[in-house]
Amino acid sequence: MKRTLIDFFDQENLNNCIAHFFAHYDAAYYFYIEKSRNEKTERLFSSLKKFNREKAGVTPVFIPVSDRDYSVPRLLAKLASICEEAGPDSEVDIDLSGGNEFFLASAGAFVGGLKKSPDEGTRICMRKYDVPSGREIIRYPEDSPSGDRGCCCISVADQIFLHGAANLSRGLPLTDRRTTEKLWNSVRWFCRDWNRFCTDRQVISSKKDGGLTVCKEYSNSETKARLIRIADRLSASGLTGRPYEKTIEEKKYIAFDTSLSRGEMLLFEKSGTLLELVSYYAALESRRFPDVKVGLEVDWDGKVEKKPDDPKNEIDVVMSDGLLPWFMSCKNTAVTTEALNEIGVVSAHYGGKFARKLMATSQVASEGQRKRAEDMGVLLIDGIARMTVPELAERIAGL
Repeated sequence: MKRTLIDFFDQENLNNCIAHFFAHYDAAYYFYIEKSRNEKTERLFSSLKKFNREKAGVTPVFIPVSDRDYSVPRLLAKLASICEEAGPDSEVDIDLSGGNEFFLASAGAFVGGLKKSPDEGTRICMRKYDVPSGREIIRYPEDSPSGDRGCCCISVADQIFLHGAANLSRGLPLTDRRTTEKLWNSVRWFCRDWNRFCTDRQVISSKKDGGLTVCKEYSNSETKARLIRIADRLSASGLTGRPYEKTIEEKKYIAFDTSLSRGEMLLFEKSGTLLELVSYYAALESRRFPDVKVGLEVDWDGKVEKKPDDPKNEIDVVMSDGLLPWFMSCKNTAVTTEALNEIGVVSAHYGGKFARKLMATSQVASEGQRKRAEDMGVLLIDGIARMTVPELAERIAGL
């Protein structure tokens, strides 16, 4: 049986495509207000067209509604024309998940009129879906058949794409989870020292018998003591050998040998990388999210240009829960208003109105910071320095 979708374009693309997660359609029509077209809607149109073609296997038809056509009788005539074109022994679903009151009222009037004079050849059904729960919440008539698809889940890549952006990378290179946890448990109580340790100038060289020698430069006794504190922790965990002093070209270093690879040494170059990977592994362990990505670089408007000023963002952790995107900011410091604002802007742009905002910080937040996060709709997990990966996973699972 041929199945046709009639939808009303919404500024949230998850509302525009949710019907495709419940049923396979042979044709799809999207009504939109002609004068509402702008740069943002053009970007959403482009994403929606590509999603329909590549994910739903259908080429959508976009139908503008001009000022002249902005009346219920004219829209009813257009709806009737589509249903007639669908032909006998077919099914037409009118999706009410998006669109404005004019479209919704017209759809109700259309189906209500059919009830009085039913067309025996074409089954017409109004449906409405709820993105947060991923469920069908309205079906009229109630005895209409269910969709032929039961999986309501979207990947992180498709979430980003649907909102008019583009992935520029596959994310951070993943280090071994065991290595990541060992390093985290070694330094998590010394977050400030670790932040500075990662920014201290270093020299890495290969050893003849395999492995690496890492040298951290110091110029005063305070820096030397701080470097030794972290190096002793690394040695105690078994990740490195005992620290020792070394001089290279009259410069003083605290050095240590390690069997870690150069890829794993990326953890030592940027302090936030460790917390991002810890959060990534905790999100996976929570078993709440089918898809989790870490360290994504994303182009702001989907127009990838090789220019220094091409707007883009690096997102620490992105997770997909059913149809809901989650954006997580990881800070190896305390909560700041700037960081809260940043995650708010990023999540709204790349995830739309249904996006969930989450911030993970190593330090414990004050009551004022907690209130600020709550007011901005940001879920806060603070004091992560006190948590192991399984403990953080439990917190994430309970959100």
